Amino acid sequence: MPRVVVIGPPGSGKTTVAQELSRSLGLTHIELDALLHGPDGTSSSDEDFLKAVLPELESDSWVVDGWHERKLGTLDPPLLVMCARLLRRTLPEILFRKELWNRNRQTWRGAFNGRSSLFGYALQRHGDLRRRVPRLREEPRLDHLEWVRLAGRRDVRVWLCRVRSVGVHTQARRRETLGEKA
Repeated sequence: MPRVVVIGPPGSGKTTVAQELSRSLGLTHIELDALLHGPDGTSSSDEDFLKAVLPELESDSWVVDGWHERKLGTLDPPLLVMCARLLRRTLPEILFRKELWNRNRQTWRGAFNGRSSLFGYALQRHGDLRRRVPRLREEPRLDHLEWVRLAGRRDVRVWLCRVRSVGVHTQARRRETLGEKA
């Protein structure tokens, strides 16, 4: 059975893609943010995070939005698209005080104030992933991973349709890029 990890910066669509994939394949969806962030904005200690996530990862099949295991679906939308999605998601969360998980709610300060804010982190992570992922794909210790890079909505739709029809099959050293060149 498949183990799929969806990575990307905030606003890239990780949770949306992971939820759709888990629904389509009948797999458990594990949202790492929900396990990492404790009540009222506190972060779990590394020990508590591992206690929460490791039992979830013991099963034979799952979809994680975060980073771990056999197949990496890298969401890599253009920066402006990512920022627009993040803004469209974040403003209603702030205005309507929507609970995210564990009694956490987004605030103006948390979303927009400085490098450690949601938008500051998203901008840093976007550039970081664009630099790091191509290097990681070539590392021999990661040869067992199947990589899929999804650059836009059309790429995501095509890939999800393909997965729904044939499932997820891990093939060593397979590299797949939909949309623009990786």
